[in-house]
Amino acid sequence: MFKQSFRYSLLFLCLLCSELWAQDPLYRKLDNSNGLPTNEIYDLHMDKRGYVWIGHNKGISKYTGYTCKTFTNKDMNGYSLSYICEDSHGTIWCGNFNGQIFYVKNDSIHLFKQFSTENTNSHSNLYIWNDKLYLCENYALFEYDINKDKVRKYQIKMGGDVKVTYVKLVGYKNLIYIASSRGILVFNGKFIEKAHEPIDGLSTYLFAYNKNNNSVLLVSPFLQPSYELKDKILTKLVHVDGREINASTITTLGNKLYVNSHGGLFEYSPQKKLINHIFKDYEISDELYDPEGNLWVST
Repeated sequence: MFKQSFRYSLLFLCLLCSELWAQDPLYRKLDNSNGLPTNEIYDLHMDKRGYVWIGHNKGISKYTGYTCKTFTNKDMNGYSLSYICEDSHGTIWCGNFNGQIFYVKNDSIHLFKQFSTENTNSHSNLYIWNDKLYLCENYALFEYDINKDKVRKYQIKMGGDVKVTYVKLVGYKNLIYIASSRGILVFNGKFIEKAHEPIDGLSTYLFAYNKNNNSVLLVSPFLQPSYELKDKILTKLVHVDGREINASTITTLGNKLYVNSHGGLFEYSPQKKLINHIFKDYEISDELYDPEGNLWVST
């Protein structure tokens, strides 16, 4: 159950008192002085029970609203954990930046041994869809059926090897979207096909699923240009902003677009107009809304 005390703590927990902020909103912090083992945060996830999972450079922590428990494993070749997601059984999945995957079950973290990084030490983010875990690595999409304990590999070939540029796997209309050196690819559960040619000569785009009109937003790391992809039809949007921003990830929460950058958090309206720019002196890694409407921001 979601804890009432959540509204008074976290990395940056913004108490949303108004629609527009002339300056940083009222917030409370959770850091290494009051619960967390570190101040270097990479990822946030709120599970089905209302607990917040925090990926950082010393493992992964579960915050209950009162206590913070950190999980590590002796087999880790790197303690920095991110890519947090959850399956239907409530198992928490995450990965480190050295290619390993872990899962938290029965209050303990375990190395996922069914996946091997083969000839590389890195992989894309993790994505769970219909209790199947997906990730891209080594010119291939890997699918792990959590219930059947089976791994399947889908080679990505579009007239030659395709370099997958890490952006994000986005499940939408029973499709998974992949950014690559050969354009935007989609996986329909059976095979991989091309959804669109490379856009503006760029192979890296940030993805976010727009629930309002069942489309996928594609934004370049510098926010120019930005597009909307729906049923393989690409529509160029009005520039999200006139400035260049070194964006790292984008997220849609409700009907708003959030851009995490090295210079703060940018919030945009459904019309892609800038509403707020907060925490300008921080490098933002992730954010989420809790059931009470509070915004959690990690740095």
